Order: sequence, then C-alpha cells, then structure tokens
Amino acid sequence: MWWACDGDMGWWAVWGGVLFLLFWGAVIGVVAWAVWSWRQGSASRAAPALEVARERYARGDISRDEFEELRRRLGGGA
Repeated sequence: MWWACDGDMGWWAVWGGVLFLLFWGAVIGVVAWAVWSWRQGSASRAAPALEVARERYARGDISRDEFEELRRRLGGGA
C-alpha cells in the first residue's frame, strides 16, 4: 500500500519522480531559452550594422564591392 511505513517508499516515490522530471524539465528549458535568446541577439546586432552599410553605400561613401563584402560578412540578404 502507498501509505504503509514498512520500508516501502510509498507516495515519496511518486512525488520524487515528479520532482525529478520538473527539475530536469526546468534545466532543459532554461538552456533552450538561453540558446534561443543568444541567437536572437546576434541576429539583431547584425541588422543595424547592415543598415549603416546600406546608408553609406547610398551616400557613395563606399563602393559596390565594399558594400557586397560588408553584406556578405554581416550575413545580410538581398
């Protein structure tokens, strides 16, 4: 029986299993969130730099080759 005190773990086995799953679920969730957040941050840092390169190209401060090189390095699309 679950409530017996004859050396059987009883309900503690159930709650221990649930707490074990919650703990590792939280650890995995925090790691996944950190990776996702880091990837989103790195993408948002490249966007303003690419916009500056576009503005410099539009003003004529840099050549087309320089702009294409910057765009390639920053990972920008078309």
